[in-house]
Amino acid sequence: MVKFLRTSPFLAQNGMALCRLCHWTFDEGLITVSGVYAVIVSKQLSANNNIPSHMMTLSGRGIIGPAEQILWPDLDALHWHQQKVFRKY
Repeated sequence: MVKFLRTSPFLAQNGMALCRLCHWTFDEGLITVSGVYAVIVSKQLSANNNIPSHMMTLSGRGIIGPAEQILWPDLDALHWHQQKVFRKY
């Protein structure tokens, strides 16, 4: 999520296992994950006819994280993604 962490970009908590489409929309800032691990969908997603409409159904859904809570995405990294990458409008 954070491009270059001070410690290491290869920490499990600095990433998520996503399908290709979700990975692309996350990297492009069209979706993000909230502090309660729910998907937030950008309004720009619905404005783009080239993106499958089923992506809108992810809005508000919780992510399925690893069994071990310590491996879940870091909340600071998610906050960074929300502030620096996510397209709010």
